[in-house]
Amino acid sequence: MKRRHLADVLLKILGLSVCLYAIPSLIIGIVYALILESDSKANSVLTLSNAFSIAVTDGFRVVIGIYLIAKSGKIAERWFKNEVE
Repeated sequence: MKRRHLADVLLKILGLSVCLYAIPSLIIGIVYALILESDSKANSVLTLSNAFSIAVTDGFRVVIGIYLIAKSGKIAERWFKNEVE
């Protein structure tokens, strides 16, 4: 396997792992935000602004993971453009 192909596969795996790590946390952040917004008397360490920041941060992580999966071939090609096949 050439280095370019190996880099392509590893970038796809990295993108998948970022998505798999961020998606559950994104869902938890959204659910907490909805619970805290609907129940004003909810006593929780997690505030509404913290729940939204968790959801937004993990939303960006999901986007980065999808970008790595989609553009892994072009990124690997850019890294190894001088490699002789």
